[in-house]
Amino acid sequence: MKLITVACVNLLLLAKAAKQYVATFAEGNSGVAGTVTVDMGQLVIDLDLSATILSDEGFAGVSFADCTAGGLSYHIHEKWDHSDSNDIRGGDCGATYTAGHWDPWQACGKASGNDYCGDGTNLTCIPTSAYNPDFSADPFSAEVGDWSAKYSKLELTTESKVSLDQSSFYEVIPSELAGRSVVFHCSNDAGTRAFCAPFLEGSDAASSTVPDQATEGAVIAEFDGLGDGSMIILSSDGTIDVNVDGGDVAAGITACTQYAYGIFEPGTLTAAAVSDGCSGVTEQYDPTAQCPPFSGNSYCMDMQLCGDTSQAAYADRCDFSADRYSCAPGDLSARDSSLLTVSGTYTTTIDGPNTLIPPVGSLVGKVLGIYCPYEDGDTDITFLACAPIEAYTATPGTTDSATSISFVAAIVASFIALLF
Repeated sequence: MKLITVACVNLLLLAKAAKQYVATFAEGNSGVAGTVTVDMGQLVIDLDLSATILSDEGFAGVSFADCTAGGLSYHIHEKWDHSDSNDIRGGDCGATYTAGHWDPWQACGKASGNDYCGDGTNLTCIPTSAYNPDFSADPFSAEVGDWSAKYSKLELTTESKVSLDQSSFYEVIPSELAGRSVVFHCSNDAGTRAFCAPFLEGSDAASSTVPDQATEGAVIAEFDGLGDGSMIILSSDGTIDVNVDGGDVAAGITACTQYAYGIFEPGTLTAAAVSDGCSGVTEQYDPTAQCPPFSGNSYCMDMQLCGDTSQAAYADRCDFSADRYSCAPGDLSARDSSLLTVSGTYTTTIDGPNTLIPPVGSLVGKVLGIYCPYEDGDTDITFLACAPIEAYTATPGTTDSATSISFVAAIVASFIALLF
């Protein structure tokens, strides 16, 4: 019997007609006028700083000229702890009210609000001194909320206005900003907090589409040793296509009946293998220190970040449907609604673009593994199969089981979107 599952994880996002989130500035409050708007993977800034009060009074003791010379920095901050939603200028934008930068991927800049960032010792084992963001080359190197590191500082026009319109596969989506704020900082050495506002759900429906990754293409892992056509394909639009027939191999594995799948460091593996032939693969790819059970990240100790024994188990922390940043980027099955089964051919599509999978081009040479989920006491990984990740060079115009699945998923997504 053939088991077919189409897991279009993001259809609910399409169906719910998400609203934009907007931070609004009114000249009568902070002296700044305009908005910061977040759509699906898109950031739009349109602000006017020409009010006389700003040129006269500046920001928290810093003159307007000194604050704005060299450009303003701007970040998502973790919270908004004021009794109202009015925008503010100066000291009341401080850490007491807005906390630090939102940094769920532990990139750890000096103003990160992440508890594990600090001097590089003990429970702050990730040193902020090592922060060196290069968002275009490595999206995991920048704090999720460090917009000015991702897109550059904002320079004022001759009319004292600033504007920006940027989109990215790795940019936030509106609902992720509930309860958060945006803070603009002066360009002085202290990075004085100049003005701020909370993000609130807007009245306009989100209308943009999360773009593909910067480099187009796809990669594939072909599992020789499993049934014909067993493969997993990752595409630059975030789609994950799975087609696996592992019944014959699974018959010899007693540790589990359902399997996770994800990205691993290659270790000593040079060719596709099954079961014990994958023993040279020992570490999960974990660029953001989410600490899945077999993480190869040096900041993960006994599956806990910085060795924090109070941290919940990864299986409890990782809930992709509730928080896209809670799971390791290489933990692909966490993006699915179910684990892989081998009672027949398992075929599923996890639909992009909201999957936050790693840049596909960076994965060539790594390994994709299908393995038993971690159980307490496991010291080794029990693999069903593993295979090197290679560039996918399917001939245009041809179809295979995986691309056919993507087509069906796209039709279903379009149909559901039309219903709403």
